[in-house]
Amino acid sequence: VLAQVGLGNKLYAATANGNVFSFDLISPGATWQQLGSTVDNAGIYSLTLLGNKIIAGSGDSTIYSYDTTASSPTWTILGSKIGSGQYISYGLTTIGSKIYVALGAATFAYVDVYDTSEANPSW
Repeated sequence: VLAQVGLGNKLYAATANGNVFSFDLISPGATWQQLGSTVDNAGIYSLTLLGNKIIAGSGDSTIYSYDTTASSPTWTILGSKIGSGQYISYGLTTIGSKIYVALGAATFAYVDVYDTSEANPSW
């Protein structure tokens, strides 16, 4: 498990092979359930919450969102910097409507922000 986060009575965990699973903490006999299909083959290295959405950062600099309240939730790409050589380095956090992510490669690192309150948000 590379990252984990809790929401309500559920625990969410991400794996190096790009999957995110949920576990119901109060149901007797509960088992880990995969959320949708594999999110990203490059692995999921960070998780955070934005309201009822799980935000996941992958090993190829792509950020995903999963709405836990949707009737048929799927992983949605919020943005990506694929090809620039960066990777998500365990650094997703949210403040208000903004998602912050720490990216880095070798000795280079920076922080980027995504404001979900904008009409057309981008990184």
